[in-house]
Amino acid sequence: MAKSLAAAMGAHLVLFRVDLPLRASVFMAPVMGMQPGEESARSGAADEHMNDVAIGLREDGLLADVEVVRLEEANEVVTEARARIADWIGGVVSARSDQDDIDLVVMASHGSTASQSVRWGSVCQATMVKTKKPLVLVPVSQAKQDSGSSSAEPHP
Repeated sequence: MAKSLAAAMGAHLVLFRVDLPLRASVFMAPVMGMQPGEESARSGAADEHMNDVAIGLREDGLLADVEVVRLEEANEVVTEARARIADWIGGVVSARSDQDDIDLVVMASHGSTASQSVRWGSVCQATMVKTKKPLVLVPVSQAKQDSGSSSAEPHP
């Protein structure tokens, strides 16, 4: 339909796509129906497809261009959302652990914070700040050794 209309009007077609940076793509992958690790390949395939369509349109005598806008700001939004989610989870853990039937909290830390200099993940940090009970944090790698499990994978 767009092709016929553009041909009749002598219009210039612009194939437009918004691309998320990798961190935002990884965060949004489940919402977008992607499997982990599929983000880069899918973005590349989308670019290739749009270029192929534009080439076909040009071969048919139409004016066609491809524009891709990369939303770098999305990384900031994702960072903010992750921090809010971690704070919320820390509050839930703290609320439960601060009840009278809990004497000690033991938490496995996946340490998925982007900075390698930070030992504990953001959920553990939020729990440390919020709970009134003693807290023991165990790195996932240590928890696997203690349980004798070698097949457990860290949670993303």
